[in-house]
Amino acid sequence: MIKKLLLPKTMSSIFSRCKFLSLCIILNDTDFMHRWYWVKQNRIGSFEESKALAFQEGAQFPEIHELKDFWRFYKDQSTGKLGARPVAKTLLSRAKQFKAGFTRLTKAELSGEDTHEVNSWIKNVLPFEEGSGVKNIERAKFNYKPVDLDRNLKSLWTREDLKFTHERSRFQVHFLLLLFCQTGARRGGLLTGIKYKDIRLVLQRNAKGDRQFIFKLDQRKVKGNKDPDNKSFGAAGREHPMLRYNAIWFLLLFAIADRALHHGLFIQILQGDGDGPIEWNEDVQDHYICQLVDRQGTLDPTKPMSPSLFDQTMRQLFMSEYDQARVSMHMVRRELGKQLDERYTETERSQHLLQADKNVFGQSYVAFVSSCDGFAAFMREKPDHTAVEYFQGISQFWQPGLPTRILAEHRAQVKRNAEIMEYNRKLQDATDEFTIDRLSKDRQNAIKRLEKLALNEYRSKRMKEMRQDRLLHGFKSTALNDDMNPLYDVMPELGRTAGAMANDSPLSQKEELEIMQSMLSLLTNPWTVFYPPEEMPNNGACPYCNEKVDW
Repeated sequence: MIKKLLLPKTMSSIFSRCKFLSLCIILNDTDFMHRWYWVKQNRIGSFEESKALAFQEGAQFPEIHELKDFWRFYKDQSTGKLGARPVAKTLLSRAKQFKAGFTRLTKAELSGEDTHEVNSWIKNVLPFEEGSGVKNIERAKFNYKPVDLDRNLKSLWTREDLKFTHERSRFQVHFLLLLFCQTGARRGGLLTGIKYKDIRLVLQRNAKGDRQFIFKLDQRKVKGNKDPDNKSFGAAGREHPMLRYNAIWFLLLFAIADRALHHGLFIQILQGDGDGPIEWNEDVQDHYICQLVDRQGTLDPTKPMSPSLFDQTMRQLFMSEYDQARVSMHMVRRELGKQLDERYTETERSQHLLQADKNVFGQSYVAFVSSCDGFAAFMREKPDHTAVEYFQGISQFWQPGLPTRILAEHRAQVKRNAEIMEYNRKLQDATDEFTIDRLSKDRQNAIKRLEKLALNEYRSKRMKEMRQDRLLHGFKSTALNDDMNPLYDVMPELGRTAGAMANDSPLSQKEELEIMQSMLSLLTNPWTVFYPPEEMPNNGACPYCNEKVDW
């Protein structure tokens, strides 16, 4: 992430004007940087002309020593997530992007030998230059275990601090998380949207006549798939006896709510003894299953649910229950890959995870902790992987009840910080609009940064206190119940559904039909007006005076 660029005086002697502009343009697509540099050069020539000149075909790559000096400059103007400066892996990724962008725009080529030299310098030399701040480290990799899925799904339905503009969003997050665990898909494979035509649903019967739904999901947005309209990659699954793990149950609810499947027909199917494929209505084949929904519950079937909603919900779930708010679908992908490794061949695992290069899995899709019980192997004993499961997973960071916001006293302390006070002084002295606007934005960004640091310190302190209390007195459940969530009073359907999701036993067929009515009500009701159960309008009229009610 490039911050505001403050060009060193020596940079003009290192780069030609065009070369520096082209580097900046490709690395950060904003006109602010180019205009600032143009102004610093006393507006020599036209800004647009200089910009066009930098991108013209035939422009050559900078010399190796210029590239190295630029990456020194780049890392000094950037902030890292694991330290004050970006790590070597991040710089290598940015260098790869720069090379591809420069080549695309100018048709220039950087030789393989020069590419290797720059990459080797970034990885092996730059981290050891005095004062560089660059480290050749990586973020620790952990796996997402079944216990984490269980906790997240229960919290999704029982936590009262999760904010959804419509209950359909809660259903969709639940459904997508199950599909990630089923397929091990990359983030873009599912969050870019799944259409009804991409899922085939089939009803089977066993020898006793008991029903079982199975499905096949066709992934189209797959890495390396250049023809998603005509080429897809399938993964099969079945329904699960426990409701919160049953992705097919959610699929059926969406289909009924979206009129992809007629409700009456589905009830007849359940009560009958037939089998075979279930066809979606033709006019919804191209509609998205997880759809964009606004505050009024209005659906746009032509647009998928925003990926940011899924990301935000997962962050909220982790923020209050884990000592880290960062969650990645690669955690799921690694864990699924590990389990597939124990049950299937290398080829079958690669086919399911859609990983063409078999060698990549062993290099990039393993946790930072060995999967072996070494001492048991040495002693010729039966392995016990309890410790492996714990330290490979994220359960080691689990502690419900962690704060997600700083206290008012912390917020006041931030505003009294010396850096913020200095911004206040500069704002009082500023006279022109441009300076005031820039200082205001810088001040606001500083406040956000300091509040984030304050929250991390507060969370760390509370984590230590809660862990000590847990060691001394045991774990105290913070699960919400019907009395604690005020929404259950005006949305009894939500309370009944939350109870069903928290139930650890399979539901009977009668119980399934009963909970289906509550879940369909949550999906289809706009929830723009809330009524207590005894005051719910009857056929659009007040139950007491029979006057028509405007919903």
